[in-house]
Amino acid sequence: MAANLYLDMKKKSCDTLHPVFTYGTSTQFVYREDFEDAGIKLKAVDSSILITKTSDKKLLFSHPGETNHYSGCIHLKPEDTYFEIQTSVSLKKQLTYAFLEVNYNTTENIEVGIYYHYNGRTIQVPICGVYATGKGETSQWKKMYINLTEAVNASSYVSDYEVYIKGVKTKGNEALYLFDNIKIVNM
Repeated sequence: MAANLYLDMKKKSCDTLHPVFTYGTSTQFVYREDFEDAGIKLKAVDSSILITKTSDKKLLFSHPGETNHYSGCIHLKPEDTYFEIQTSVSLKKQLTYAFLEVNYNTTENIEVGIYYHYNGRTIQVPICGVYATGKGETSQWKKMYINLTEAVNASSYVSDYEVYIKGVKTKGNEALYLFDNIKIVNM
C-alpha cells in the first residue's frame, strides 16, 4: 500500500530519510541466492570468471539483524577483462510485475539484463548500467531494485528468461565485485 509523505524541507539543508520496505502478501520470490546454502545458484557465461563465496569479514554484506557468513565474490586480476554470470535456472514469464533486488559492492561498473529464448535462439537484452560503489576505503554496499517487467513481457513469444550481471574492465587493473541477497520478485 502506498503512503503519502509530506516533508517541510528547508533550502540549503540536508534531510535524512530512513524508508522501510515490506513485501505484500502476494509477493513471490521466484529466485533467491544469498550464498548461505551449499553450492551457488549462479553460473558463469561462456569463458567468464566464476563467482565464488567469500567469508572474509571485511568483504561480507552486513545489515543489522542479519547474520551473513558468505557473500558472492568475483575478483578480476589484471589480465582478466570481464565476467558475466546468470541465474542457473530459466525463470518462467509471468504476467506480473518482476523486480531484481541485489545488494552489491563493486569497484567497477556493471550491466544488468536478461536473456530470453525465442525460436531456438537466445537473445541478450541489456536493461541498465550500474555505477561502481567505490574503491578501497570508499567502497560501500548498496542495494538496487531493477524493474524487469517491461523487458520480460516485451514479446508474447517469450516463455522463459535468465537474468545476467556483467562487468567489463580495462586490462592492467584489478576489480572486485561483491553480491548478496540476489532475488527475483514477482508481485
